[in-house]
Amino acid sequence: MIANATVVKAYLQDGRELNAVTLVRSERDDVALLRIEADKLRALTLEKPGALEVGEFVLAVGDRHDWGQSVTFGMVSALHRSCPGIAASDLVQSDVRVGRGSSGGALVNLRVELIGVIVARKGGFAFAAPVDAVNRLFLSAR
Repeated sequence: MIANATVVKAYLQDGRELNAVTLVRSERDDVALLRIEADKLRALTLEKPGALEVGEFVLAVGDRHDWGQSVTFGMVSALHRSCPGIAASDLVQSDVRVGRGSSGGALVNLRVELIGVIVARKGGFAFAAPVDAVNRLFLSAR
């Protein structure tokens, strides 16, 4: 959670700890866009907005409890959901089991395209801000 922070720490899988600058945040989507300066990073491709379908298999990538990166597998359960306590009302619901600390993790399809950013869990299941929200943030930061 970054709340009103302008600089946060980004911990990379290779052990690097970097300052991340908050470029823009969306209260509506409960997601923020951060910038880090680092070598040897690979960007995820964004799935085309509107291409996601219920029943599509997905992977959730996160760093639960600072144990290191982990990946779980499931499928998209529903689109255009809301979740109590989250302002966003256009969330992707999946049956991927995630624990506390998974917010901010990537939800990707089997082509390793970003389909959303995990923003909440309810009963252990993941709710994600869809790639459309990520795209809006990216465009507003330009």
